[in-house]
Amino acid sequence: MSTGGSWLLHFTYSHSSHMVTVDLRPSAFFGGDLLGNWMLYTAIIAAIVAIIVVAAVLVYRRKKTRT
Repeated sequence: MSTGGSWLLHFTYSHSSHMVTVDLRPSAFFGGDLLGNWMLYTAIIAAIVAIIVVAAVLVYRRKKTRT
């Protein structure tokens, strides 16, 4: 059962041997669909673009004041 950022696993032991496999790869958390989290990716891309634009403006202003 998923509870936000964690998982609760419950096992009933019946005095015999069992093999349990827990898959913690990112595709298991995201359901294998990387586009399912489009808001997260959009926010990351927007932040990167904003940083690039601010850096470009600062470089342009610095060059303009030197000349």
